[in-house]
Amino acid sequence: MNIIKNIVLGQFGSVYGIQGYIRLFSYTSNKKNIFFYKNLFVIDNNSLILPIIFTKWIYNNNYYIVKINNFNNRNDVFKLVNYKIYILYSCLIKYKKIDEYYWNDIIGCKVFNINNYKNLGKVKNIISTGANDVLVIQSIIIIKNKKNIKKQLIPFIKNQVIKNVDLIKNTIEVDWNFHIY
Repeated sequence: MNIIKNIVLGQFGSVYGIQGYIRLFSYTSNKKNIFFYKNLFVIDNNSLILPIIFTKWIYNNNYYIVKINNFNNRNDVFKLVNYKIYILYSCLIKYKKIDEYYWNDIIGCKVFNINNYKNLGKVKNIISTGANDVLVIQSIIIIKNKKNIKKQLIPFIKNQVIKNVDLIKNTIEVDWNFHIY
């Protein structure tokens, strides 16, 4: 079964001026990269897919002010306010190196300790700290017949902490000890 998966790359904000500009909030790690992807689209309230092609952009504080092909005035772009900007997962540019991943690929992977191959939980989120990314691992631990949801942070440091990422098996092997306090 082939599942079509949409990835959110950004979101439109409010209309900017009267000449068809709108605010754009990019969710890509390098904010400007959203302009280099092809086949971007929004899905309107009627489930219609509207292609998005940026013709101009200006960086302003924490967002961009953008002009979109075939959207020529305030009324045209008003219908895009608060819409998410998508790309099909299959259209994403594939990384050239085998050891680089999209965050979306890693979220949901089971994390195992290489020492005893104990299941530490699943990746629920990833935090970017600047120095390195950090995996947020969530596990359910039973203590005295009571389920407890525990979260643990594991630094994403290849070859030191992260020993293997297998996207086919949906697993990550780590050299990390899990402690309950």
